[in-house]
Amino acid sequence: MYDLDYRAAVARAAAGDRGELANLFSLRLDGVAAEGHAEVLYRLRKGLGSQRFDAELAKQSAVIRKGVSQLVDHHEENLGVSGEPTEPGRGMVEAKPATPSFFAAGNFETGISMEPGGGTVVQDPADPDNRVMAFTTEDYFEHALTVPPDVKGVRFSFRVWIPPTVSLETLEPGRAPPGVKIRLRVIDPQQNSELREWIVRPESGWQELSATIHDLGERRESFSLEASWFAGTIYIDDIEITSLYPAFLDEEMYEFYQTPAQVTYIYVVNPLFSREEVTRVGSPKITDQKVSVDFDYGGTRENLWFVEKSNDGTTASVVVGPPDAGGDLYQLRKIDGRWAITGIESGENL
Repeated sequence: MYDLDYRAAVARAAAGDRGELANLFSLRLDGVAAEGHAEVLYRLRKGLGSQRFDAELAKQSAVIRKGVSQLVDHHEENLGVSGEPTEPGRGMVEAKPATPSFFAAGNFETGISMEPGGGTVVQDPADPDNRVMAFTTEDYFEHALTVPPDVKGVRFSFRVWIPPTVSLETLEPGRAPPGVKIRLRVIDPQQNSELREWIVRPESGWQELSATIHDLGERRESFSLEASWFAGTIYIDDIEITSLYPAFLDEEMYEFYQTPAQVTYIYVVNPLFSREEVTRVGSPKITDQKVSVDFDYGGTRENLWFVEKSNDGTTASVVVGPPDAGGDLYQLRKIDGRWAITGIESGENL
C-alpha cells in the first residue's frame, strides 16, 4: 500500500526524527490509505509516548492538529477494548520474551512490610478498589532487590501521582523548585548506590516514570524510592522491575534496521532523541557495519559511531561512542531470526 519513502519516513519518525513526524502529520490520504495512515499515527503516538507526540502535534496548524486527532481517535474507536494491540515501549523497542516483575508486591495489593518512615499503604484516591503507597515529606521506601544473577540489566517503572494541592518547598527566598524530586537508588552490600532522579510537576492524575540500569553488577542488595521538595501527600503505585534483555526492535522497524550496528543504533538513539535538549543534526550515515550520527546536545555538537566489532552469524558485538574516545560494547544474539541486544559492557575503544 505504501512506497518505500513512506515506510522509511515512518521508521525515521519512530526513531525520533521530528521533521519526519511533522511530514507525516501534514500528509493527506483517502480511502484505504487513510485507514492505514491512521493506524501508523496511532502506533507512533503509542511508541513515542502521548506526551511527546502531542507536544510535536501542538506545533502544527489548527487544520493539521484537527485532522491528525480525528484520524487517531477514529482508529482508537475502531479498535474497541478487545482489539487493543500490545505495543512495545517508547521508541518501539520491545523485550522478548516478556518477563514478570522481580517485585511482585509492587502493586501494594497483597500486603508488604513497611519500614518506619517508609510510606503508608492507603486506598487510591481515584479508585477505591486499588491500594497505593502514600508518601509525605521526606518519606522513603526501601526493599530487598531479588534479581537473579544471570540478569544483567533491569528496567524500573512505577506510577506517581502528585496532586495539584501539593505545595512545593521553597529552596531559597522567592524561589520554589520546578517540581517534586523523586530518586531511585539501586544499592550494593556495601551501601554504595547508583542513582536515577526525576523532577515531577504536580498533575491531576497518574504519571508514569521509568529508568534503566544496563549493568547491575553488585548492586543487587536493595532498592529505594525517595521523595522531597514538597509538603503534603503524594502516591506511588505499580512498581515493576523487569529484565532489559533480550531487547528487540519492533518488527516494522526491523524491516529497515537489521544488522547488529543498525539495531544498536536504533536502540540507543530512541531514548536519546526523546530528550528535549537533544536534536539530531542532518541525516545519519548508515552502512551494514557502521552508523554515524550527529546531534546537538544543549548547544554542543556531538557525534556517535556504531561500529560492528565481531559477528559470527549467531552472536555479535558493536562498539558505541564518539570516534576519538572510549565506547561501550553492546552484545547481541540472533534469536528467532532477529538480532537482539543481550548486554552492555563499558570501556571498549573504537
